[in-house]
Amino acid sequence: MFSIEFAFASLLVCAAILLLLIFFSRTRNLAFYFLLFAFLGIALSGWQDERFKKDHYSRLTNKEFLFSARLTNPPSFTKKSLRFELEMLNLQNETPIPIHGKILLYTVPDSALAKLLPGDILLFEGKLNLISPPQNPYEFDYKNYLNLHQIYAQCYSTRVKSVPQNGFSIGRTMAKTRAQLFGYIRAMHLKPEEESVAAALLLGYRHLLSDETQQAFSGAGAMHVLAVSGLHVGILYIITSMLLGIDRKKPQRSNWKKVVLAISIVWLYATLTGLSPSVTRAAVMFTFIAAGNLAKRKPAIIQMIIGSAIFLLAYNPNYLFDVGFQLSYSAVFGIVYLQSGFYNLLPKLRFWLVDQIWKITTVSIAAQAATFPLSVYYFHQFPLFFIVSNLIVIPLAWLLMYFGIFMLAVSVFMVPPAWLIWIFQSLLGLMTQSVHLVENLPHAVLQGLHWSRFDLVLITLLVYLFADAFWKKKKWALISSVAIAAFLSLKFSAEAIQNTAKQEITFYSIPKKTAIEIRLGTDAILLADSMLLQDKDAMLFFIRHNLWAGSISNTLEFELEKASSSAYHRYKNGVLDVFSHRILLYSEPIDSLKFSLNPTHIFVTRSIIPPKYLPHNCMVILQKGVNQKTVQVWKSKTENVYALAEEGALILQK
Repeated sequence: MFSIEFAFASLLVCAAILLLLIFFSRTRNLAFYFLLFAFLGIALSGWQDERFKKDHYSRLTNKEFLFSARLTNPPSFTKKSLRFELEMLNLQNETPIPIHGKILLYTVPDSALAKLLPGDILLFEGKLNLISPPQNPYEFDYKNYLNLHQIYAQCYSTRVKSVPQNGFSIGRTMAKTRAQLFGYIRAMHLKPEEESVAAALLLGYRHLLSDETQQAFSGAGAMHVLAVSGLHVGILYIITSMLLGIDRKKPQRSNWKKVVLAISIVWLYATLTGLSPSVTRAAVMFTFIAAGNLAKRKPAIIQMIIGSAIFLLAYNPNYLFDVGFQLSYSAVFGIVYLQSGFYNLLPKLRFWLVDQIWKITTVSIAAQAATFPLSVYYFHQFPLFFIVSNLIVIPLAWLLMYFGIFMLAVSVFMVPPAWLIWIFQSLLGLMTQSVHLVENLPHAVLQGLHWSRFDLVLITLLVYLFADAFWKKKKWALISSVAIAAFLSLKFSAEAIQNTAKQEITFYSIPKKTAIEIRLGTDAILLADSMLLQDKDAMLFFIRHNLWAGSISNTLEFELEKASSSAYHRYKNGVLDVFSHRILLYSEPIDSLKFSLNPTHIFVTRSIIPPKYLPHNCMVILQKGVNQKTVQVWKSKTENVYALAEEGALILQK
């Protein structure tokens, strides 16, 4: 149950509590405080792990039961099913037994179930399955991602029904209000893409965005606009401050009632948008900033930002490993620490408009400089024209937030006039068209980048050391940055040489799909099912990351059904000859006639029982998707069996 993340989070909490205590205490007995708060920090992290609780469902996996559970988030559609995130309530026996923990439930798409709201109760019958770890090299670790959100199991069931709920619930009330506000947006009859962008921008409905829209905003470096976060909360706080008449030139202590009201409105908005992690972080951050401004001794903004981070980590240490948490605080810290340096590169500009454009540009550069190591590490891409897109998108986001809030307020009392809707639609159209234009520019996005965690840490340090070296004229920072840059250059060169020498065959473990990769240095040949090659999401999830990690510069993709030979391999009649290996693709019983060709490997791609006789000293590889009964039959026939479903991808060296 313990992991590196768990241990690291525990130590971080210990350090945070220790530093706070040392700061406020006159005692400097570090050993005593370390021992005391090491224990408290570990206890806090352990308390957050729900698997340690006696009533956790993890003891009920792999058997069918009838469960009741509460919906924690709005339902969402996947390609073939309807997905729910649930908090378990009871094991439904003659006497219900309370159980605890979060799971994912999948069922067939159902329009009635899709309308359920957070707080609704579901009854379902099925088997809880623990989430499997990644089975391919460099595959996204979905298990770890869910575990950090305290989700350890999933279930697929066709026997699902909702239980009518009465009574008051804040979550349900806010969800109903948000659904009603979304109804007002739909009543404006916007274009589908503009409607989804408006819903994401104002209400946090990101699940309505199409893959094309998300890719366009991501490729243009403007995805942060569609995630309700610090930008949106900041705009709302400024709007609220203006409406309440808070004078920012005066000490906010004289306006403390108005400030408290403004923060209350921020938290109301955060609750309305579903209290997603991003908006919760932003609300906590602004609360700390406002509280600091109300204090007699006004602390530096960096102290308030760090204070909000420690508060959130004390509440849940696993936030440290949340991608949104890392990006949010990296962006804010980068803006605070780096923006002034970029801004002062040019003398103060005389014209107000030019000065504002330069401010937006430097804010965008600072945020991107601070977050690009994380972006490359997690998303393997970097938008080259982020400055252009942010110069357009950020001012439009301000206008759309102002105008959108006004439109929703008007819609509560009356149908907005057509000319108001036209203005709103025009602003949305300008934003979406601008983003698509930037994303379609030649070489708008560098893709296929790959860094390790160690690279991520060193490159992040390098950014801030260079800033200290050139802006604060610190000699030690210059020496350190040069040393790190030299080390990274040597490291990347050594990895490139190592990758150039690789010659191997990879059999990917993909459910009911066949994919064989032949690697020759920085070139690769991929033989795969046509359906897999056309599925961009599956290719990215299972295969692309491994190609990027290997610095593959050229990939030839062949449909397995129509595969032809190349200079590096020969494929004919279901037999693949590459290096010193002869691989027979065994998909029909009649393929056993090809055993006379002396294959070194038999790749079984369907649930077919073995023939009476098998070639001597031949390895059998069973594709993921071959049923368990067939796997056992093959294992009883020969000891030299490799099941991709059980052992993950197989890599054969030359």
